[in-house]
Amino acid sequence: TAPLDYNILSPDGKVNKGTACDQISPIIASDGISTSHNLVVVWEDWRSGSCQDPDIYLNWATDEAATWQAVDTRVNDDVSTWPNWYQNYPAVAVSPQGDVAVVWQDKRNGDYDIYFQQYRFVGGVLTAMGGNQRFLLADPTKQGFDQERPDIGVDKDGIFYLAWQDKR
Repeated sequence: TAPLDYNILSPDGKVNKGTACDQISPIIASDGISTSHNLVVVWEDWRSGSCQDPDIYLNWATDEAATWQAVDTRVNDDVSTWPNWYQNYPAVAVSPQGDVAVVWQDKRNGDYDIYFQQYRFVGGVLTAMGGNQRFLLADPTKQGFDQERPDIGVDKDGIFYLAWQDKR
């Protein structure tokens, strides 16, 4: 008998367009119950800075992954240089309403903080809603400690939930 395909609709395909250096830690999310079939993939990408500067990239599809965008989108908007250039461990969630949240750990301020970027599917196009935002802790005296390895989820009403590892 043929092996199970677990409802995979097409054969394996390449999502990212980068060819230099490593692209690691991919995460995929769909809008779940909607009929628009929006998919977003995020990953840690080392194509910048002679393969020594990890950034967060994404790509997206609106047709059940039949067609991915021709160009990857860089998510983080910093211009940090060594030793504060690390952006890694991305996560993504897509709401049924077409809102997208990407989160990652980011060292642009000297210690790891959680950053997020909001997007929205508008007319079948993924559009950034402002720039990167730093998730600030309620206690400002704890800002010098690392917050790492975020994860994000969304419910059917479009409310996002964020969790992370904290070294306070």
